[in-house]
Amino acid sequence: MASPPHPLPAAMGRTENALRALLMRTLTGTPVHSYEEWVTLNLIDSRAGGVDDDAEALRGVLAVDRASARFLLDDLVARGLLLKHDERNHVLSRDGSDLLAGLRSAVAGTSRRLLDGLALDDLAVTVRTLDRIRARADHELANTPGGHG
Repeated sequence: MASPPHPLPAAMGRTENALRALLMRTLTGTPVHSYEEWVTLNLIDSRAGGVDDDAEALRGVLAVDRASARFLLDDLVARGLLLKHDERNHVLSRDGSDLLAGLRSAVAGTSRRLLDGLALDDLAVTVRTLDRIRARADHELANTPGGHG
């Protein structure tokens, strides 16, 4: 088996940093000010069942404490991007939904440009590999002191 050209953690870190910078460039000048807000809006919009508590779901997805997750949710409600559905759950407001649709379209365009010309088989292996690494990292976080589990 061939060795990678550089260590996997370095490759993942540089890729994450570049992708985050592209996302932040897309978000600049919009009412979505951070990666965490972007993730929150997407989670609320795409949640299909699962955890019946938005703060708990965010805690797991963002690896933040419950107070930070509550702050994100409350701030997005105060800014009119989310509405409270009940004490633990939220929905996108019309403004939040319209904003998210436009941002997703912009992100999809960037993604298409980044993935253009890459073999589908290579992409499938990459996604499977990263999913396994993420699952192991989640397990590590949940089962070690100071983890979010």
